[in-house]
Amino acid sequence: MSTEYAQRLGARLRATRTAQALSLDGVEQKSGGQWKAVVVGSWERGDRSPTVEKLAGVAEFYGVAIASLIPESDAPEEDRAAVGHLTRVIVGAGINSSPAAQRAALAVLDEGYARQPASTS
Repeated sequence: MSTEYAQRLGARLRATRTAQALSLDGVEQKSGGQWKAVVVGSWERGDRSPTVEKLAGVAEFYGVAIASLIPESDAPEEDRAAVGHLTRVIVGAGINSSPAAQRAALAVLDEGYARQPASTS
C-alpha cells in the first residue's frame, strides 16, 4: 500500500473516530482492549496499514460500512473496478455469511492483496 493511500485511509479512520467523539484511549477502553490506542493511532497516521480483516473489524466496531473507510483511488479505471468488486465481496460476506465464513473470505482477500507487487508511484 502506498504511503499516500495509507495516509488517506488513516484520515478516514480518524474522521470516523472523531465523529463519534472518541479519543484513541476511548477506542481502547470502549473496545475492552481489542483495539489498542497505539495501533489505531499508527493506522490513522499512515505509519501502518490494517489488514482487510482488521479494517472490517474496526468498521464493525465503529458501526459503519467498510466501504466508508476506503478512500477514493486515483488508480487506473481497472484498479478502481477491482477495488469496487472486492468491496462488494466484503460487504456481501458481511450480509450473507456466518462470522467464520466472513473471516475466511477476508483472509483470502488479504492474502491476495499481500501478493500484489508494490506500487512504483
